[in-house]
Amino acid sequence: MRNNKMRFSDSLEIYNLFKNKNWQIVEDNKHSLFNRFVNLFNSLNDDKQRKLLIKLASEYKTIRLEQYKEKMITILKQIIKNEFSQSRAINIMPIKLQEDQYTVKSSDFVSYLINLIDFKYEDELGSKNYHIIGSFSELKKNKNKFQSKDIIIIDDFIGSGEYASGVIKEINDLGINNKNIIITSLFITQRAINVLSSLTPKIKLYYGEIAESLLNSIDESEKETLLEIEKLLNIDGKFSLGYGQCGCGITLIRTPNNTLPLFWVDDKNKTRAPFPRN
Repeated sequence: MRNNKMRFSDSLEIYNLFKNKNWQIVEDNKHSLFNRFVNLFNSLNDDKQRKLLIKLASEYKTIRLEQYKEKMITILKQIIKNEFSQSRAINIMPIKLQEDQYTVKSSDFVSYLINLIDFKYEDELGSKNYHIIGSFSELKKNKNKFQSKDIIIIDDFIGSGEYASGVIKEINDLGINNKNIIITSLFITQRAINVLSSLTPKIKLYYGEIAESLLNSIDESEKETLLEIEKLLNIDGKFSLGYGQCGCGITLIRTPNNTLPLFWVDDKNKTRAPFPRN
């Protein structure tokens, strides 16, 4: 649904962006990614802002569901080789604070992936028995059982590292030491790696890929332009430049709040975000 007032050169640039990113171009659905992006593009004030949007979008990552399985198998093989070569039983728990134990989060989905039949067909994985610790209450109830066993706590994305650190503290409070905690994530920021690596005693950390900050690819002038866009879109200061100022550009099964907010915050009066969280 291209705006009739949009310049041909702008339309061409957006079409080329979508083609290069392998994003679907659906014009007859107002809620499509394409029309959401066009809507955002048209809501910006000037060419400087629009040029920056195209630049950031060109580096944006969208992770497909099939990539979850591929990355999870690769990471789990590495963990089993290094940590569970002599053990058949593997305990896995989603990264969730006690207060969130009854809230469905993406970490629940990643934990459940372990039950995929595909894992049974892998030599390194098929001989293991996986137990999903479904809630903090279960962990607390059986804490004596788990105090001497390694636990893999898992998520698809770790952004600032603050939430994961809070989960580790709650597990520590049950008498489970960091040496028995294995943090696992499909994607993680360098900031989170630094935060989690600084914990004492040391924890074991496995991840599939570092989620780069898009802020590293822009200069100070472009950063000021980005802040102007955030002001235009009425972005809450708490999420400026992404929560924790992580500046990520990634969408998984859900868009993390560490991603630049121009991509996921809906301005109810003007635009619908290309990669909404809710």
